Amino acid sequence: MDKIAKKLYSSCPGISKELLKCFGERIFCSDGKIDYRILGAVVFSKKDKLEKLNAIMFEKIEKSVCDTINKNKNKDYVFIDAAILFGTGLYKLCDYIVLVTADRQTRETYLRKKGQLSQIEIKQRIEGQHIKIIKNRVDFVIKNRGSKDDLRQQVDKILKILHKKMY
Repeated sequence: MDKIAKKLYSSCPGISKELLKCFGERIFCSDGKIDYRILGAVVFSKKDKLEKLNAIMFEKIEKSVCDTINKNKNKDYVFIDAAILFGTGLYKLCDYIVLVTADRQTRETYLRKKGQLSQIEIKQRIEGQHIKIIKNRVDFVIKNRGSKDDLRQQVDKILKILHKKMY
């Protein structure tokens, strides 16, 4: 869903106007594109700012995800990769939900590799996410310990279980 959100940021002028109104010019680069590092610093600094961003984006993201699902109805699987799954109504569309958890150190390492964030920015993002989870809707849990091979093994186990249930 992060890719969908970034696509929406760049393709919908109305979103830019709403973001400008809520967060000011500082979140934009000189070329008018959104500076995601600054936007992240702003919205992860205070819960009400994240809620404003979510109010702007969630409905649009949900619509785009629904469109993508409809375009792929002929596929055996459609995966929604979304930290905000339960923050939106999209979890209601899922037959199965896999929660991927990671300890703080693993998440910090991922954020360090992903971008050029300072330790303060990493801490701010982790503590400022406020991810909602409805535990009784989660069917499987994957514990991300940082190894891609370990993740693949856990995903393969789940896919085998799902394949048996489907066929």
